[in-house]
Amino acid sequence: MTVALQRFSFQDYLNHDGTDDRYELVEGELIPIAPGTGQHGGVMKFLERGFDREIERLELPWTAHRGDSESTVRTDYRAKRAEYNVLGIEEYLIVDPLAAKVTVCLLVDDLYEATEFVGEARIESRRFPELKLTAAAIFALI
Repeated sequence: MTVALQRFSFQDYLNHDGTDDRYELVEGELIPIAPGTGQHGGVMKFLERGFDREIERLELPWTAHRGDSESTVRTDYRAKRAEYNVLGIEEYLIVDPLAAKVTVCLLVDDLYEATEFVGEARIESRRFPELKLTAAAIFALI
């Protein structure tokens, strides 16, 4: 017996309600988001504050950044590229505490070019050219 999975559109996802669990939409499926650790939350809050200051200062539209966990590595490095490409997101960051690296993905000719930053190397962002941040500074929070 085959069980058909319900496919969700983006609008379905936005309207989805009925549980206290958090989900993300990946290729039409709702994927549960693993609860972050206190460390994960701290890193994401640190980045959010820094990006919010730059977004406000530069008067930019919204941006995307992701924080990896063991349960989302495949999604973060593969499926999100396609999803963000369709949405036209010009640049996004993947913060990977498992590998202690930050990957900046930049949309060039409809494909993402990824640049990895580790240690004290300054993270280069076309969206935030004056941002002074290193992978070491981010992972010092963990």
